Amino acid sequence: MKRLMILGGAVGFALGTLTSLARGCELSTVLWRGALATLVVGVLFRWWGEEWIHHLRSARAEQIARQPKPQPRPFMLPTRK
Repeated sequence: MKRLMILGGAVGFALGTLTSLARGCELSTVLWRGALATLVVGVLFRWWGEEWIHHLRSARAEQIARQPKPQPRPFMLPTRK
């Protein structure tokens, strides 16, 4: 989850900075908006990652539950020839 949150923070900072620069804002405003976007998008990526992992695990559990269970073999004594 750390990597996903860091990736989200980087994406958020880039988006916040680029959109503020495109609007022609001052440098202090650009950095403030970039920092805020870092927080918001980082938290969003973390939440999405946790949901994604949760659904992957539940899908795998359902897949395992649908597999046929092996039937126990009855015990038989060996026969002599």
